[in-house]
Amino acid sequence: MSMIATHPSIPAVLQAIDLSKWLPLGDTRIDILNSVSLEVVHGEWVAVTGPSGSGKSTLLGLLAGLDEPSGGEVRLSGQNLFDAPEPELARMRNRAIGIVFQSFHLIPTLTACENVEVPMQIGPDRANASRRARELLEMVGLGDRLHHRPFQLSGGQQQRVAIARSLANSPDLILADEPTGNLDSKTATAILDLFDRLKRDLGLTIVMITHDPGVAARADRTITIVDGRVAAPPQ
Repeated sequence: MSMIATHPSIPAVLQAIDLSKWLPLGDTRIDILNSVSLEVVHGEWVAVTGPSGSGKSTLLGLLAGLDEPSGGEVRLSGQNLFDAPEPELARMRNRAIGIVFQSFHLIPTLTACENVEVPMQIGPDRANASRRARELLEMVGLGDRLHHRPFQLSGGQQQRVAIARSLANSPDLILADEPTGNLDSKTATAILDLFDRLKRDLGLTIVMITHDPGVAARADRTITIVDGRVAAPPQ
């Protein structure tokens, strides 16, 4: 079932076209995603929701180019991610996509500033990495925590560092996997407020995986995945 939104005047940043993922199990296979199609346009915040085990995180991994589909395509600004050889795919991921994880994935031995610098160390902006990292941490409200390590930060502060890191290379697209899942409700609201501000101020395009209807309600649009398929919207 296709759930491609049509916005003829706004360019598509991300498209999934008949995207499928399955895994072999003996003589049979386990279907995780079944012909999922969707489109996200520039400046849009889309929430992907659904019950546990529905395939949401698998979908995010495919959209990020971290996993290869069994069938179908993922297009980033019109280019099929999986037509590119691995070195080029890695560069595309690093430059065009920022990823925010539920568990933050910060390097514990590095400071907040050093964690944000990491994606810039393999790009053309290495010389400006420290300055850029400081600017981003200021932007997310952590200008006074530049030299703190993750264990010295609260969960919400660690997620702010992770969001700053996702912005390091000025990506077109932010993919967030349950970004409020490990946070209390007050801190989760603050993180969603931050996403909203960054979307407005930077023109970010955001795709966010969440199982929480309240979190999904903050997005511009919601896509529901059930049993590996896009569910039809209520009539």
